[in-house]
Amino acid sequence: MKTFLIKILAALLTIIACDVCFGFTFDYLREKAKGGETGRTNYICDNTNEDVLIMGSSRAVHHYDPNIITDSLGMNCYNCGYDGNGIILNYGLYKMLSKRYNPKVIVYEITSAFDLLKGDNKRFLKIMRPFYNRTGIDSIFFNVDETEKFKNISHMYRYNTSFTQVLRDSFVPKGKNDKGYKPSDKRMEYEPVVNEDYDAVYEYDDLKLSYLKRFIIDCRRNGTKLIFVLSPSYKKTIDREFMSLYDICKEYGIPFFNHYCDYNFVNNKDYFYDSVHMNRIGATKYTELIVSELKEVL
Repeated sequence: MKTFLIKILAALLTIIACDVCFGFTFDYLREKAKGGETGRTNYICDNTNEDVLIMGSSRAVHHYDPNIITDSLGMNCYNCGYDGNGIILNYGLYKMLSKRYNPKVIVYEITSAFDLLKGDNKRFLKIMRPFYNRTGIDSIFFNVDETEKFKNISHMYRYNTSFTQVLRDSFVPKGKNDKGYKPSDKRMEYEPVVNEDYDAVYEYDDLKLSYLKRFIIDCRRNGTKLIFVLSPSYKKTIDREFMSLYDICKEYGIPFFNHYCDYNFVNNKDYFYDSVHMNRIGATKYTELIVSELKEVL
């Protein structure tokens, strides 16, 4: 029995040692990565110093050209948007970058599925896992899933969905972006089916809404001007799913520029590469419009 227990203990110590070494190695590689999505995330969390930040989902990444904003407002701008992510990730990013500095303006593109409506919130933790030990980040994990406090004890777990990305970005980074902006030069060559339910009942996510409110309060406390925006979506004619955001903006006095159903954009295929994302042509025209509205509130 004594020999058996010694073997068990030795095995556990070996697993712990391997886990710690794995975490140390990948923390080092992640921090040194200069390119790809890993390098971009490092920059957002640890190096941004721009006056204006764009935040939100893929619609933020593809719809807002920082160069136009910089040239028009005379304020440096960086696009911090992330594909398939919303307020849960973006609040975490803001908590990290605001430890260093406070941007003057944050323009936040709202996406209903990622910022307002009920859904699987665990998916939004992936990018933050390597930053789990940063101040204030662990509580976001607990609020989404209480079991995360046990899972994240393992360093391997923190990288279980990103270690190949970290390796690639450390040695052979791919992909370029222009101040975080990722335009598409494709044009939508098909006619998408756009189903709009005028009687739909939307279920809002209390956790997402609570983080939107925290985001507003933190920006106000730190002296950052927060502006919510909603860019065009092809053939859309109703925006009822965003009613909860209207209420929040009214409650906190937040500017909200809504172009979701803007007829100057939504019926023109030349501005889109799929039914929810604009291409470079559309993004340029739309950013120019947003800049004119930003000038009125800044």
